[in-house]
Amino acid sequence: MANLILLTIRVIAVLIVGLIAALFWLFRQEKRSSARKHLELLRNWHIGAIDLNVTVDCLVFGDGSYGMTFGHCGNDSLVYRTDDGGKQWQLTSTLDGVATAAACITSDKKVFALQKRSIDSPDRLIQRSDDGGMAWQTIDAPPDVDYLQFIDAQRGFIWYSGEEGPSKLYSTTDGGSTWNAIQVPEDIEWFHCAVSEDGSLFYLHHSPYRNPESGPTEPLFLYKTEVIHHTLGSNRESDALPLSIGGAGIYINRDEVWIGVSADPNAPWQGAERLARWHGPGQFQLLDHDFPTIHTVSFHGLAITMLCGGPYSDFSWKVGGSKTLIVYWTDDGMTWQSEPSPIRIGWTTATYGNNIWAISPYNEVFHRQFGYSLTSGDS
Repeated sequence: MANLILLTIRVIAVLIVGLIAALFWLFRQEKRSSARKHLELLRNWHIGAIDLNVTVDCLVFGDGSYGMTFGHCGNDSLVYRTDDGGKQWQLTSTLDGVATAAACITSDKKVFALQKRSIDSPDRLIQRSDDGGMAWQTIDAPPDVDYLQFIDAQRGFIWYSGEEGPSKLYSTTDGGSTWNAIQVPEDIEWFHCAVSEDGSLFYLHHSPYRNPESGPTEPLFLYKTEVIHHTLGSNRESDALPLSIGGAGIYINRDEVWIGVSADPNAPWQGAERLARWHGPGQFQLLDHDFPTIHTVSFHGLAITMLCGGPYSDFSWKVGGSKTLIVYWTDDGMTWQSEPSPIRIGWTTATYGNNIWAISPYNEVFHRQFGYSLTSGDS
């Protein structure tokens, strides 16, 4: 009897050891598989690096190859240029301002960058280059603005979206020599802007309104969203969206306006999780699809590419926040597809057509071009 018990104990021990060994083997296989997938992901994306002594402020591309990075090192503002899609970067110049808040490259290859004159100053300046970043012209800009978009060498907009003060919006038709203030509603709290190639400005604005049916446990104030269409030299038109819609982003593809929609209409600052088309006053179509928080949207013909991930607040410096997904369609929304990306929330990103670039906090450069079968034309 004792021998039988001892034999049973030995068999059980062997089985346990075997099970542990099998689990350990499966764990190692899973780690190897995960490592292979990660290496494959990096192989598809990682293409190089920029000078590690620079803190990158802004990344912008004018086509699939030509782009610029604006960064700072101490009190120096440095500009790097690439002509091969980000594989190689050349230091082209040092600018007078400090941190670059925004930059754009127009269709005729003019470059504009909005900078602070000094770290703590509200004063802003615009740097303009007509020769690919070799020489720059300094243009005065209204104070306390954080965004800019130029259509060409003469027409452009700059604005402040109103997170910590009154919203501001300006336009120019002479390359920034003069700026004209565009009246925005006084009760506006923040807005999102997009500029079309024909000079039209579209912006979403959010303003609080008193809820006439507020009960003791319901919010006294809600938020309403309007789409404003403003054309240089003409009157604006506006369209109030349904109260169930919280606009959290606006994007333009040729003559079509897209709106990022927040899951909570009273908390659009949390980011967009749905998309809608807007074709004009009263013409609003909400797509029946939910996404992770949308961070970038880019168009290529009728194809859409989005970088989606965790909330905007999900970010820690040097590591980045949560991982992201690339979500895209190529068939006018019939089928959405997704794939993982190495990009983390909080990294510096840029898009052009079906291209996405990102620079990590360690100044590693990542790029991916998606080979869509387009339904119509190129963008």
